[in-house]
Amino acid sequence: ATGAVTAGVQTTCADAFAQLVVEKREKIDWRRNAIFTGFGLFYVGGFQYYLYSVKFKQWCGSITQSFGHRGAAPVKTFIDQFLHVPTIYFPTFYTLKAVVEGRPLVTGDTSAMSRYRNECFDCWKAAWSIWVPAQAFNFALVPSHLRIPFVSSVSLIWTIALSVMQGAFDDAALASVSEEQSSNVKK
Repeated sequence: ATGAVTAGVQTTCADAFAQLVVEKREKIDWRRNAIFTGFGLFYVGGFQYYLYSVKFKQWCGSITQSFGHRGAAPVKTFIDQFLHVPTIYFPTFYTLKAVVEGRPLVTGDTSAMSRYRNECFDCWKAAWSIWVPAQAFNFALVPSHLRIPFVSSVSLIWTIALSVMQGAFDDAALASVSEEQSSNVKK
């Protein structure tokens, strides 16, 4: 419970920082902030904690025993970044975002699936540029009792980057819809 609350508070603050300081918005978009809060509270603080604390130990325990943490680090990084992130992390984020925004999940140009399909390569590139080196370092060199603080620190930076990126995607999508509506009126 402490990890979930901490992750929720952290993602709330990171999104507020992204909006007010990085993007220099006049006021916080509370719906956007709610997306990050919910994602941090339930996914990052809940599911990811379970994934790293329970499942990674099950899946990679024998590798870690045979080759040590440094030997298991590439396998854990691969599982995390090239299996988990593209197939579970981002689809969950996009689904939550669509639900909060009242958009469809699967069909239509504004659906969670369509938006993810259009934005996935940019999302993966951004995530991998931060998380592949961070997780490789984390899994190989960070003592287990310091892994949560290390990942939390990197997560703060990542959440700010994700928030800014999603804000730009949202602005572009809104401009595209406005442009399309304007062109339909002229017809």
